[in-house]
Amino acid sequence: MSMTPTFPHDRLTLIFERGYTVEPDPRLAPIEFEDGYTAYRPTASRVPHRRKLKYRACTKADAQFFREWHRTELRQGAFFFLWRDPVSSEYRRARIMGGAYQMTASNSRLDAWIIEFELSTLE
Repeated sequence: MSMTPTFPHDRLTLIFERGYTVEPDPRLAPIEFEDGYTAYRPTASRVPHRRKLKYRACTKADAQFFREWHRTELRQGAFFFLWRDPVSSEYRRARIMGGAYQMTASNSRLDAWIIEFELSTLE
């Protein structure tokens, strides 16, 4: 039995920005009645929540570690992993949306990087 990968919190620093948001997707289905009234019912017991995140890799080795972790452990982002919620400190099962992330050098020496991606968790 394989273990679920864990996000490398010890190697990357979360950058909290003004406007940090969590967007729940309630997944409601409409129920229309003959009298024109519409009610809604949930279609799933756990609701996906999306967050846009930025992490700082302070060294070139940490940036390379993230690339390799994403490529090998997550199979290019196809697999779920455990991610620690910075607000509640709880570990949640998460996935990088579409497996896509963006890495931007934060200085001209290319030894520090900003990694951005959209995360989806089930809550």
